[in-house]
Amino acid sequence: MKTAEAIATLGAESAVETQAAQANLGGEAQAATATAIAPILKELPKYDIDPDSGRVAWIYPPTTLEIEEYMSSDFENRYLFTTVRDFVISADITWNTQYGTSGCGFVLRSDGKEEKGNHYMLILSRVAEGHVILMTIANGELAGMKDMYVPLKDPDFTWDNDTTNRLTVVAREYIFTVYTNGHFIGEVKTGESPSPPILPTPPPKPEGPLVGEILQRYNNLMEKYEEEVEKGEAAYHAQLRVYQEYNTDFREGFVTLGVMNESGHTLCHFDNTWLFLIEEQ
Repeated sequence: MKTAEAIATLGAESAVETQAAQANLGGEAQAATATAIAPILKELPKYDIDPDSGRVAWIYPPTTLEIEEYMSSDFENRYLFTTVRDFVISADITWNTQYGTSGCGFVLRSDGKEEKGNHYMLILSRVAEGHVILMTIANGELAGMKDMYVPLKDPDFTWDNDTTNRLTVVAREYIFTVYTNGHFIGEVKTGESPSPPILPTPPPKPEGPLVGEILQRYNNLMEKYEEEVEKGEAAYHAQLRVYQEYNTDFREGFVTLGVMNESGHTLCHFDNTWLFLIEEQ
């Protein structure tokens, strides 16, 4: 068991324990914990959350996740006994990714299984100057992706390496509401079927006779176009198969910090990270 002094130190510097633990603290320890929680309660109304509608579950210590494996991911959760239904999670994320499609974010409502697990993963990616991507993972396989373009909604967003953006997710039943740097980005509904692929536009046919180098160049463009179409349709049908075979409605589970890597090296640093449990009836 942690002493009251130890719990107070964690509360002020890294993590807030449950309300039951806080109730047993002495006056000095409670003051330290209240000081740590106060900025969170002040921030909640930005996301249309009443601070009296729940409680702070934890404040995460500054954490860095790094990976280099091709098409890989990594996760961290120091609070293994905290499960969530409706909640708010928020973090300042500083990133350095070799490829734009890599990203940093959160694993949400996870069942905790390392193999064939079920969860949602929401990442902030540098691709195309900034996207938020929600992935549904069912039985360890991708069952759908939803994507939101960030710069149109957030004038403060910075997509360059070694910059920092704040990512916040509000989860209420089937709706995840996403904010970056305090700006509303959009809502995604969980449990929906995967969206059909957005296919590329076919290359325009050159004017005049298709002969020689002109024909060869056009055939090369058509070959690349057909490859992209085939790849997009194959990915969609693979997701649809998983969606139809497994449950994708996850109403309760764990939350963790997460990093996804396409290739090369990816670094995600999380700071000022906290979890608020919405407990209103």
